[in-house]
Amino acid sequence: MRFLYSLLTLSVLAAPGAFAQVTTPTDSTTTTAPAPGLKQPRKSAFAPSDKPSFIPVPIAFYQQETGFAAGAAILPVWRFGTDTTVRKSNARLIAWFSQEKQSTIQLTHTIFTPGEKLFLSGELSRYDQKLFYYGVGNDNREDAESDLEFKLIVFDEKVMPRIAPNLFVGLRYRLTSLTDITAPGTARDGGTNFFLRDNFRISPASGRIR
Repeated sequence: MRFLYSLLTLSVLAAPGAFAQVTTPTDSTTTTAPAPGLKQPRKSAFAPSDKPSFIPVPIAFYQQETGFAAGAAILPVWRFGTDTTVRKSNARLIAWFSQEKQSTIQLTHTIFTPGEKLFLSGELSRYDQKLFYYGVGNDNREDAESDLEFKLIVFDEKVMPRIAPNLFVGLRYRLTSLTDITAPGTARDGGTNFFLRDNFRISPASGRIR
């Protein structure tokens, strides 16, 4: 019996020691070296809460000239670096197509580089659209409504370095290209398209600018 008591006592004394070994916290300063041949992960250019999202958003609308139209838009917003004093940048990409076979693709952006050393803002757009034309002047009739189709490309960019706190100075370039202006069909009153009546540079035969 004495031998049995001795074993029980030894077991009770040994158990706390074993428990202490299991619950002893590891050294938090210990780091694990990367395996040979593996590269360290690249540091992100964005803070975790400021990463841009490129999830498209569906859009749909109706206009008299276009009819029903549908497309998608991407609207990312982000901040370069982790400095919260740097203003956020944003961009907008929109594309749509209408039942009247018109379309628009537009990209705009407002960008502040890290440290706000440079400010960029601009647009790149392409339009293939139609408008209703009612003539020149203030006394226009509703039955003068005529179709006017055109294609337009716009490139606009501002590049401005910061020269003082909250002061940016730079250059701007803008290109506007308006082509394929046509005046198809007749006016609502059955007569000649009113755009052809008002603009002598339009060829009545082709409906295009001479």
